[in-house]
Amino acid sequence: MASKIISGSTTYDRLQDNDSLQRFDVMLGAGVGLQFNDMIRFQVGYDMGMLNRYNSSNYTVKRNQLTAGLAFLF
Repeated sequence: MASKIISGSTTYDRLQDNDSLQRFDVMLGAGVGLQFNDMIRFQVGYDMGMLNRYNSSNYTVKRNQLTAGLAFLF
């Protein structure tokens, strides 16, 4: 007697229509960059989310991000 093993996969979309996490956000940001000898460029920036992306009265979820970049120009 042989037994069958059936496997499958399940995916979950956190941005469904009835989900409490919102897709839209407005970001406010600032940054600064430096360039050395026309060869090296360094940039740093910060973006702050302005809207609450979670539809709940108990929690506030805002998106904030810090970015940094280094470029070698040739």
